[in-house]
Amino acid sequence: MERTQAMGIDMMECLRGGVSDLRIPGHPELGERANEMAGPDATGIFSVIGPFQVDLFARAVCATAVSRGSVAPPEAAAIELRYVLAQPVRFDRLVGAVRDRRDARNSLPVKVQRLTVAGLPALYQVIEGRHQAFVARDAGDNTIAARIDMDYRCDPSAFCLHGDTLMREAEGVRWPVSPLRPWDLPIEAAGAAVTPDLNYTLQALGVRSLPVSSALSYDLNLARAVHRELASAADKA
Repeated sequence: MERTQAMGIDMMECLRGGVSDLRIPGHPELGERANEMAGPDATGIFSVIGPFQVDLFARAVCATAVSRGSVAPPEAAAIELRYVLAQPVRFDRLVGAVRDRRDARNSLPVKVQRLTVAGLPALYQVIEGRHQAFVARDAGDNTIAARIDMDYRCDPSAFCLHGDTLMREAEGVRWPVSPLRPWDLPIEAAGAAVTPDLNYTLQALGVRSLPVSSALSYDLNLARAVHRELASAADKA
C-alpha cells in the first residue's frame, strides 16, 4: 500500500497504532434504539483507529476486498485487542459485559472476520461480542480469544473513485462495484455509490480519486470477462 499523507501525517503509521477508545458525553436513555451510528452517543465511548471511527473504517476496508472466503473450520486464535474494530453501541449490553467480567463469568470467544491489507497488521471486524471485546481492551488485556469465521483480502490499489462511484481496476479496465460486495460481479454505477464519509476514508486508505471532469464510462460485458479471468486465476493460485 502506498504511504498516504494527510496534513503532513503518515496515515498508515496512525492506523498501525491500533484502536483508541475515547470518552465523550453519553446518553444511556437511547437504550435499544442505539445502533452503529448512534452507539457513541448511547455508551459515551467513541472508538477510533487513526482519525476514523472503527465501524466506518471497517466498512471502508471491506469495500476494497478483492476476495472473501470462509474459514472452515473456524480458526481459534488469540487476537490483539488493539486491532479489534469494536465499538460498543448499547449501554445495557456494555454494563452487562462489565458485570460478566467482574463476576468472572465464562465467556465465549468473540466471533470476527479477519481483514488483511498490505502494510497493516491483521484487523478484525467483530460480528459477535463487540461489548466483550471493548471491556477486555479497556481493562488492559492485550489479546482476546476469538473465532475467525471469514477472511477478507483487501487491496485499495485495485480500486478507484469517480466522484461517489466506487470502481474496480484490472487489466486496464474499470467497472463499478458494490461497496458491500466489491469482489462480486460488475454492476451498474447506480449501485456503486458511496457516502461522503466513506469516500474520504477510502481515499485515506489509498484508493485513487479520478478527475470528475471526465465522463464515467464502462463496458459491463468487457468487465465481466475480466472478472471471470481474475476469478479463474485466483482459483488456480
